[in-house]
Amino acid sequence: MTNKDRQDMNAPEESSSEADSQDSKSGETVQEMSVENTVDSLKKRVAELEAELSEAKDKALRYLADAEGTRRRAQREREDTAKYAVGKFAKDLLAVADNLGRALAAIPPETREQQGVVATIIEGIEATERQLLSVFGQFGIKRFDPLDQPFDAHSHSAMAEVPGTGKPSGTVVAVMQCGYMIHDRLLREALVCVAQGDGRESSSSAPIIEAEPIPEQPSARESHNPRPPSGSPYGPGATEGDDHDSTGHGGARKIDIQT
Repeated sequence: MTNKDRQDMNAPEESSSEADSQDSKSGETVQEMSVENTVDSLKKRVAELEAELSEAKDKALRYLADAEGTRRRAQREREDTAKYAVGKFAKDLLAVADNLGRALAAIPPETREQQGVVATIIEGIEATERQLLSVFGQFGIKRFDPLDQPFDAHSHSAMAEVPGTGKPSGTVVAVMQCGYMIHDRLLREALVCVAQGDGRESSSSAPIIEAEPIPEQPSARESHNPRPPSGSPYGPGATEGDDHDSTGHGGARKIDIQT
């Protein structure tokens, strides 16, 4: 047998071996591509799941924040209800406190020195006023007198401007009706007269301010806070001698300037 015959006999075996080698390489390539595709798919899915988790966490935090805000608002409303529930009832009682104060202020000094029934009545009125103010204090209601303080538009209502007082402009020179606070809220404004001018007047020439007595108020429910007409920096125009009172009936706020 010649060498050529041997080569011809080995040629099919070599061809088959080469084909098997190529098929093996092709299979490995396909397998590698499949693994890569699977890895890419898994990475994409992981990214999607992470995004969904982040969104779910964000929503959960928002819901928790909303729930906490709702809880705090409800708690604040409960506290406000407990603190200010008596506000309307107390405002109706302010007229009683005002009338007790006016009654005591109207008693002449010589009458206070008397003995007997008159002195007992005076003591009873004073005790009643003290007890009423003490009950107010238990519920956070306090009276304030802004005399000689700067005018505050949030808690004062200007009834008149008084020139020639010798005090800086805008200073409260007379208090016609004290104001009241309930905790940190205004329950009733103080009715005041304020100084007019630049304050360069001499204090020796300051006029005497006389306010006529305030008529008795039947009920605070009927009252309102009068606003001065236009033309004044303290409201729509407080002017010297405006006639207003806390009930809005007029005639009890006349200011007489005596030189």
